[in-house]
Amino acid sequence: MSQIIFRQINEGLPEGWIAGAHWYIEYHDDTTWVAPKGVLYVFVSGDRAIAEYMYVVESERRKGIGTALLNAAQERWPGLGWTEAETETGAEFLQTLSISPGWAPTERDKELKD
Repeated sequence: MSQIIFRQINEGLPEGWIAGAHWYIEYHDDTTWVAPKGVLYVFVSGDRAIAEYMYVVESERRKGIGTALLNAAQERWPGLGWTEAETETGAEFLQTLSISPGWAPTERDKELKD
């Protein structure tokens, strides 16, 4: 059985970073209670959220872990945006899900556009 854990980061941040605006999302299964098989870092500002970094253990890739992390984050923060992929594997992952980098429009953005 898998479990996704959301951790809000309030301490140990670099100088100038906003406490509480950074989230660390972990994917665990029955075999990984010491270290997660996948992680996703999300920055939240007001009604916007952007995924900054995702990592899945190499031997566990293509098993749905990245998608599970993404789905959990999108459920919590509808309209989740993404930064540019830093690896070819990351770019392929975003492309298979039809995700474009950048901030996703918020409801307020949509209202202002109309």
